[in-house]
Amino acid sequence: MSRNLISVENLFKSYADKIICNDVSFGIHESDKIGFIGINGSGKSTLLRMLVGKEMPDSGKITFRSRTSMSYLPQLPELNLELSVYEQVYFSDKKEFQLLRHYFNLIKQMEICPSPELQQEHQRLLRKMDACNAWEIENKAKMYLTKLGLPNIDVPTRQLSGGQKRRLDLARILMDNPDILILDEPTNHLDIETIEWFQDFLTSYQGTVIFVTHDRYFLDAVSNKIMEIEQGQIKFYEGSYSNYLKRKELEYTDLQRKE
Repeated sequence: MSRNLISVENLFKSYADKIICNDVSFGIHESDKIGFIGINGSGKSTLLRMLVGKEMPDSGKITFRSRTSMSYLPQLPELNLELSVYEQVYFSDKKEFQLLRHYFNLIKQMEICPSPELQQEHQRLLRKMDACNAWEIENKAKMYLTKLGLPNIDVPTRQLSGGQKRRLDLARILMDNPDILILDEPTNHLDIETIEWFQDFLTSYQGTVIFVTHDRYFLDAVSNKIMEIEQGQIKFYEGSYSNYLKRKELEYTDLQRKE
């Protein structure tokens, strides 16, 4: 039995006369790959933002299992434009990421003004990085950035196009390897080859994934559960998106019969 990572209890949220969530309760479990669907304007992005704490519900509560890590990909990147690509992907407070940030900054200093002191610091830093396998993190970052079409790690974020910023934001959240990935339209600005790679990545991802997408093929390939928001209510369907469509058709037929 998989453990519950997120518990949502009696959640209510509205804007003016529109109710987004009307006293909904549900749980998100380990290893769930949840495709989150609903018509445009039904409140999908709002609910995701409430799950990550970027928006507050009017009432109810959202509880996380202790020590559960989470990363969020919004529809519009929320990046510091003054940072370079490598500073974005090595944002984590984990020791290996801190060492990598120090390493790249030190390399820049040595290129500008080499000195024996910097060389000694460089050697000390290399020993620390070897000891904690920081190079594995660097290899992973290079792989993600290459797959997402961002091979130059020294470019300032402000010089990137809108699509490149979006792909950088995706690489950044994947680097932290969180327990829960929350993704709002993750295939935007990705070509077919990259979407296929990302689809395989999420399918084999050990953590929990909650994602909104209009790409039905991607939705069908990745999800093992569908979460539907409709008229302020949340309903879950086990299985893929294709299975969801069959279930909805049966529900509609049953409703017609009853009427």
